[in-house]
Amino acid sequence: MLQDYGTDKPGLWFTYFMRNSPLWSLSYEWWFYMLFFVFYKFLIRSPYRLLTAFMISFVSGITYIIYPNHASLVFAYFIIWWTGYEAADVYFKQKTFTFQNMKWLIASNFAILALFMVYQFSQHQIESALGIEAIIVKKPIIHFSTCVFFLGFGLFWWRFQLIGFNQLMGVFLYVAPISYALYVLHFPILKIWDLYKYFDYKESLLNMVIVNSIRITVLITLSYLMEIKIQPIINKYLK
Repeated sequence: MLQDYGTDKPGLWFTYFMRNSPLWSLSYEWWFYMLFFVFYKFLIRSPYRLLTAFMISFVSGITYIIYPNHASLVFAYFIIWWTGYEAADVYFKQKTFTFQNMKWLIASNFAILALFMVYQFSQHQIESALGIEAIIVKKPIIHFSTCVFFLGFGLFWWRFQLIGFNQLMGVFLYVAPISYALYVLHFPILKIWDLYKYFDYKESLLNMVIVNSIRITVLITLSYLMEIKIQPIINKYLK
């Protein structure tokens, strides 16, 4: 679990499996779960739990800037993933979200965003001072900016009692049971599977409708079979 896509991420070790580019994120998830075990085992009741997660990400961000590598980037992103746990913990304990109980989550992600932004806008000076080669960190800036934005937007939306949440998000209840299979299969079926070779006029609207209808039908059918029919059998066997 060391794959990533390296178009604009310096320090790539391995590319994704069989051109299925969305699988890049599995390596991040895998190592986050490994870290979660460590946190759950040794730090779950520690008052320094969030600080530890932040320091792991902050130090990893610095090492990624100095020496670009996949491991440092994965651990730099850990605070984004851990924010979900901390936010859930806040809700279970306090049954509400306020700026007061979310401020350190926002601050932690903003601090690492600031780290990458300072480097991005002063990389030539840093390169000269430290003698390191400048790298592009636009992706981390985008990802941490997105995290900070949605934390702030979530607080704003919470103050208005999440009005419209069910109408907006309720549709995902229907795809949730097969969501993982959709994630794994959608790219090879919708993008890589070339059905146009069986048609003489590839650009016609009718052919596009036929091809994409077949693709979507196959994708949903396979996802349903994998998640709803086959996976429970495997789970039962493993138990």
